[in-house]
Amino acid sequence: MYAEIPGAQAEKFKEIIEESKIYTFTKFVVVPSKPAYKPFPNKYMLRFTPWTQVSEEKDVPDDFLSYVYTLVPFLSLSSRVGLQEYFTGMVLIVLCSIPN
Repeated sequence: MYAEIPGAQAEKFKEIIEESKIYTFTKFVVVPSKPAYKPFPNKYMLRFTPWTQVSEEKDVPDDFLSYVYTLVPFLSLSSRVGLQEYFTGMVLIVLCSIPN
């Protein structure tokens, strides 16, 4: 599930939430996901409110997922041209060896 912080609350939370950290949220609302540019297929999303509370989790299991994504085969990318339902980006992984 993904979350949205409306503009009115953005200033409040940008000082609290940092990338690559894990948080627990309370006092939020669950709403239908937006029709366009969803990060991944999901029926619902979280929306922060002025009363949403955020606390950082310090004891995170080693196997806790850091990233969530949906891969689309390269040959299927052209089928997404002009579609706005999902955010579509490209990840390029280059493997190389460095001689000693």
